[in-house]
Amino acid sequence: MDCSYINAHYLVALSLLNLLISERNKGSLPQMIMKIIKSFQSKKNYVYLVQHKDSQAILKLFSNASHYMKEKTLYYEFKTTPLLIPEVISYNDYHGFLVLEYIRSQNMLDLLENCERCHEVDKAVDLLDQVLDWLMVFHHIPYVKENQLCFHDLNLRNFISIRDTVYGIDFESIECGSFQEDVAKLIGMFLYYNPINSLFKQQVFMSLMPKLLKVTSLSKLNFEKLLHHEINCICQRRKISVNML
Repeated sequence: MDCSYINAHYLVALSLLNLLISERNKGSLPQMIMKIIKSFQSKKNYVYLVQHKDSQAILKLFSNASHYMKEKTLYYEFKTTPLLIPEVISYNDYHGFLVLEYIRSQNMLDLLENCERCHEVDKAVDLLDQVLDWLMVFHHIPYVKENQLCFHDLNLRNFISIRDTVYGIDFESIECGSFQEDVAKLIGMFLYYNPINSLFKQQVFMSLMPKLLKVTSLSKLNFEKLLHHEINCICQRRKISVNML
C-alpha cells in the first residue's frame, strides 16, 4: 500500500479521534465511540472500524458534504423497506459522518475471488444470484421506481454476504438509471476483476445467462450490447484495453 495513503489515514484518524472525544464531551454523540480500531481503503472517503460502547461499528467520514447528505437521506429512505442494509447508529451533520452497524462477514469480491481460486463455479453463480436478488428488491422500492434510480456502483465490495443473504452498502453513487443497466454493470464488474474475463468468469456468466435474460426481459443480443457498453465504460475509467467476450 502507498505510504502516502497510510500517512493520510493516520493523520485523519488522529484528528477524527480528537473530534469524537470533543463531541462526546459536549454530549453531541448519541452513543459513545471509544476508539478507532483500523481503517479501510476507500477512494472517496475515510472509513474506519471503531469501538462503539461494547461492540464494533463502522464510521464513515465523507470528503464531500453533498454525498454525505445524499447517503444519509437514502439510508433513512430505505430503512422501512425490505432492503437489507446496515443500521444507522448515529450521524453528525456538521462534520459529515455516519456511524453504521458493523456486519462481521466477507464482502462478495473476496468470496468470489476465493471461488475462482478453488474453481467453484456453482458457488460463484449462487453468490452473484444473491446480489441479483438484492438488486431486484432495490428496484422494487417505490422511491427508487418513482425517481428512476439505479444503484450504479456495482463494486462487489459494496455487498456483504451473511448466512445466504446479502447486505448492500454505499449509496452515495446512486443516480438515474435502470435495472437493466445495474445488471449489466454487475456482470461487467465481475468479468473485469483480475484475472480479467477468465475462463472461470465466462463459465459463471454463461451459467447465469438464463436468469439475466429473464429478470431484464432482454434478448441475448440486446443484453450483450448493454454489457459491452458497460464494459467499455469500465475500461475507460481504468484506462485499460477492452477484452471482449
